[in-house]
Amino acid sequence: MKLIFKILFSGQNRLPLVFAILGSLLGLFILLTSLQIFTETQRAIKEQIEAQESASYLIINKKIDFFSAFGGGNKVFSDAEIEELKSKDFIDDVGAFTSNTFRVIAGLGEAIGLQGDFFLEGVDDEFLDIQPDDWGWEEGSNFIPLIVSGEFMRLYNFSIALSQGLPQVAPGTIEMITFEISIPYNGNEAVYETRVVGFSDRIPTILAPLNFIEYANQKYAGGKQPKISRIILSTDDPANPELKAFLAEKDYETNLESLRGGTGVAIINAIMSITGTIGLLFLILSLVLFIMNFQLIISRAKEEISILLDLGYSARYLNKVITFQFLLVLVPTIILSLILVFLSSFFIETLMSAGGFQFKAGLNKEVLGASFIFLIVAVLINLISVNRNIFKMST
Repeated sequence: MKLIFKILFSGQNRLPLVFAILGSLLGLFILLTSLQIFTETQRAIKEQIEAQESASYLIINKKIDFFSAFGGGNKVFSDAEIEELKSKDFIDDVGAFTSNTFRVIAGLGEAIGLQGDFFLEGVDDEFLDIQPDDWGWEEGSNFIPLIVSGEFMRLYNFSIALSQGLPQVAPGTIEMITFEISIPYNGNEAVYETRVVGFSDRIPTILAPLNFIEYANQKYAGGKQPKISRIILSTDDPANPELKAFLAEKDYETNLESLRGGTGVAIINAIMSITGTIGLLFLILSLVLFIMNFQLIISRAKEEISILLDLGYSARYLNKVITFQFLLVLVPTIILSLILVFLSSFFIETLMSAGGFQFKAGLNKEVLGASFIFLIVAVLINLISVNRNIFKMST
């Protein structure tokens, strides 16, 4: 085989082959790096959503304008507006926050004497991110469980407590404290025991079971129905352009951070798709140069190949020799590109982490799979091309 190598490849101009190798190396590096970033970003998003589905929920309200302070009308949702939200394809489900229309006074008992006005809201349980064991209420029960926003605890512990010299309190400690709420109505007063049974990272309010809120509104507020001022939406994609356009058109407000986070990921994926396409085009061009270079080698060695065929060497054997030489060039190129992708992934991990995106350094299975597929396709194309040329010479 060494003799055949010398006959076929001695005296050939190696410069075109060098350019083809460099082009393939660059194109493959760009393509695989783009694929690495794209797949790792998608995987991080999926893991985050599975671990905490709050990214799929948005709480919206109408914007408060200047005239609202002067009796310009309450910013509440009508039944028609709620039905419109439910009809949108980019919204999976819609829930309304039901607030108390009765007065609530919370206190730690007569012995301590601390009390103040309180507010409660309720929402369907399907929108909750936690379901504590003590959650729920039945008519006749004197105990009302509460779910409080985890942000309230963080605000107290890291802002109020530190600035006022008050003790910081663990969530578990709060859950051990039982206090009373009293509801004055028609000259009477209803008293319930209550306790915080959990902390929500999704819903920024104080929640009581929805059936209690509805029952109490009916009994203690004479059936006065609350106006809906806040809505919770369930959606597969908070960064959906149609959803964002709809909210802007209706002048609805929401937590823009959820939209920005999704938008950031969408921008990264779009950039990586464009970069990957450029890398793919670069790679295809380099592969074409590779194959044309070997075809040129065959064309220049036409006389030598004809002699070898006359000496009894089969076209299949010569094709095998040329393909082996092709592999000797291509395989190291792929390995080198994988090494470069591996090393660059640690730099990319640092950049992505600084931007708030999760990225796992190293080589993932998609990158390794794409490299293997590229190798197989390149070898098959070259094998067919070389075989066709040698067959023409043998006939």
